[in-house]
Amino acid sequence: MLGRSKPAKTKSIFQSYLFFPLLWVFMNGGGVPLPDAFATSVNVSIDTAAISGTEALLTFDLFDFDGLSNNSAVVRAFSTDGTLGSAATTGDVNGSLPGTVTISDTVGVGELLQGIILGSSTAFVLDLTTNFVGGQPDSFSFFLLDPATSFSLIDTNLLGDALFTVGIANSPQGLSLSVSGGNTPNVGVSATVVPEPSTLALVVLGLPVIFWCARCHLASPALRSLSYRSWTNA
Repeated sequence: MLGRSKPAKTKSIFQSYLFFPLLWVFMNGGGVPLPDAFATSVNVSIDTAAISGTEALLTFDLFDFDGLSNNSAVVRAFSTDGTLGSAATTGDVNGSLPGTVTISDTVGVGELLQGIILGSSTAFVLDLTTNFVGGQPDSFSFFLLDPATSFSLIDTNLLGDALFTVGIANSPQGLSLSVSGGNTPNVGVSATVVPEPSTLALVVLGLPVIFWCARCHLASPALRSLSYRSWTNA
């Protein structure tokens, strides 16, 4: 007497093993910590028309305050109508402007001093990792310094006459951004954090995937057979 053949197993690995992790991710609104390689971006624009033709040092500083080598700053998409000169670095700094530059906090302070004859504007994108373990957070600051004195060319309302500072702490976006105001001479600064995808957008994008996985999961012949036997044996 021939035994009944077992139902064919048609579930894919995707349906079997990724359905519940996907469900967990999207039910949590995508609230899964990103790996260290991911960063928050800040779009920066500096209006230097008021001091055009002045020699300056574009100064990019990453300060390690938590005692851990856990953050980096990447300067990219750099553009200016000024004339770049020589550069000097302190600490762990790789690359050169107008290309991509990476500054890390492996030795306490990472600094890029980029010589320039200022034009009317300078712009760049700053990518910052947002690792924070408590205590005093790491910080990034940007200055316009006088190459002859190493003092700031601009009087601002921020510590050290910075044009903007970023504290790497546990704010909603992982950063605490402060932009200078009342600058003398009148140098305009725009620094804005690039918005991350909202929780609602992640949920809306994820629901179709969840429903599709659920439908495929429940449509498998093995599960239908199990449901039939449970009903007939009730």
